[in-house]
Amino acid sequence: SPAAATTFMMMSDQALADQASAIVDVKVVGVEPAPIVDGPPATDYLVEVNRLLKGDLAGSTVVVRVPGGVNPLGLGLKVWGAPRFAEGENALLFLRPAQDGTYRILHLMLGAFHKRVLGGREVALRDLSEAHEVGPKAEDGVDAIRDFERFSDWVEDRADGVPNEGGYVLGRA
Repeated sequence: SPAAATTFMMMSDQALADQASAIVDVKVVGVEPAPIVDGPPATDYLVEVNRLLKGDLAGSTVVVRVPGGVNPLGLGLKVWGAPRFAEGENALLFLRPAQDGTYRILHLMLGAFHKRVLGGREVALRDLSEAHEVGPKAEDGVDAIRDFERFSDWVEDRADGVPNEGGYVLGRA
């Protein structure tokens, strides 16, 4: 039957890392509506780069544009599954550049990992609560819990061609 919400097919961390133009550990320092009036509403997140793991960026702060939000004319759009961030939040983002000079998160929610503390450890978690997984091995809402630093180190090593066995998965959410 047709999908009634945002859907995704899970992909491996290897494929996600290989497809990203840039991968960054960031702190969100600003949140505002994108200044778009001739297209769908979006939200701009000004992020400060804590650590560049892969690729090159135009500076130490960049704008990450996520679909959904309210445009300057007051038109709103809700995109189920689109990542949302709070000012002051830290995250690990898999990015691709856009033609307008901003960056987009690769594969919407799949390329956005929120930094959280779980059991005294810093972990990387994706919010898959507003989307549904499709495919032969679909496990709606289930994802790996990743140690934030070990995952970041693995991403950086992979980008540099350095062997790294990973060992960053702590369990399942």
